[in-house]
Amino acid sequence: KISIGPVMWWVEASCFFSFVCALWYYWYKYLGHSTPNRSVHTHVCIIGAGPAGCSVALTLNKLNVSNVVVESGRFEGRKVGESLHPNIKPTLKNLDLLEIVQDSPVHLPSHGYSSCWGSDEIEYKDFIFSPFGNGWHLDRQQFDADLLKLSVSTGSLHEPLFINQILSVTEGKYKWKLTGKRQGDKEETNIFCNWVIDASGRNRVLTKLLGISPVQHDRLLSYSVIISNLAKSGHSMVEAVPSGWWYTTSLPGDKQLITFYTDDDLPSAKLARTAEGFKELLKGTKLCEAKKLEAWLNDPDSATRPSCVSACSQVLQSFGSHSAGWLAVGDAAMAFDPLSAMGITMALMSGVSCATTLNRCDKESDEADKDKHLRAYSTGLEDFFRNSFLQALKMYYSSETRFLDEEFWIRRK
Repeated sequence: KISIGPVMWWVEASCFFSFVCALWYYWYKYLGHSTPNRSVHTHVCIIGAGPAGCSVALTLNKLNVSNVVVESGRFEGRKVGESLHPNIKPTLKNLDLLEIVQDSPVHLPSHGYSSCWGSDEIEYKDFIFSPFGNGWHLDRQQFDADLLKLSVSTGSLHEPLFINQILSVTEGKYKWKLTGKRQGDKEETNIFCNWVIDASGRNRVLTKLLGISPVQHDRLLSYSVIISNLAKSGHSMVEAVPSGWWYTTSLPGDKQLITFYTDDDLPSAKLARTAEGFKELLKGTKLCEAKKLEAWLNDPDSATRPSCVSACSQVLQSFGSHSAGWLAVGDAAMAFDPLSAMGITMALMSGVSCATTLNRCDKESDEADKDKHLRAYSTGLEDFFRNSFLQALKMYYSSETRFLDEEFWIRRK
């Protein structure tokens, strides 16, 4: 005879074990008990997966330095589009980005720009004589996503961590411990590293925590709307007006970006906050006529409230510390008036310089030599901002002489 007692005992034990596992799962998942924290150990943590952060990551990958990119979003939100000048191509090639941009079907070719600046007549500048050929009107979401994808695929970069908030920054076995949560998760993620790079743009996630403030040089704001159903144009356009200036460029999908720049304390800033006020400011401009925007202006159903962001020129008072193990890069380090069109170009270039500086500091054993490399990085950024950017910006604004009695232009003499 075969005894079924042991079999039944095994069946009952299995059922009881399954019940306990199910109860444990329910307890932790639905009653709010946290699971053990997830930990990531790396040499460098980069806060921000925009052009500056990914430029740092790409350069570190070439230097075989482990790094993780931390980003608080998934490139889903609205980002203002941007045009790339042809002279950015050597920088893109150095980072192995040129073919990605050239081969992408979503970026539109930019053949030049037009301006109504210093004159009532529209002047045109074509890139046909540029040794680099045409530029591009970018799909910014796609551009940023491609940068991050390349960063992940070309080196020892961890999978990107999309963290909503840095909950704590403390010193421990590593120089830094960053704690955050993925969106929708209860589980926390701890990142242990020796260097933190603030590439979080104007948000300055790290430098705000450190209490380091930028020096602002103006009060410029931008108000932007995106309109649809327009024919593609290969030219961007800028136009000076008494209370500021306008900019427009084509976007993928037969769309047009229209942006108004003015100072935050002027009456025009208050007017531009509303859809009706934005349209009122745009009426009668050369830009409106050249881009055939009359139908959109007169359509009562086309009202879109402009999005407003800071566009001021600013520079940090400190760019990093080798002893503390942090560096700032891109807009987190210094942000430019959009009239200069330096945003993405300088983000990419400063990312390369930041990663190179970090690697040089790591190779030095003497504190004085480390400090020398950091001073070279900081001096380079500071000199560029004050001696190149600000001087060029002054020249750009001083070339407009029609509105010398207007407050916006008086501030920029």
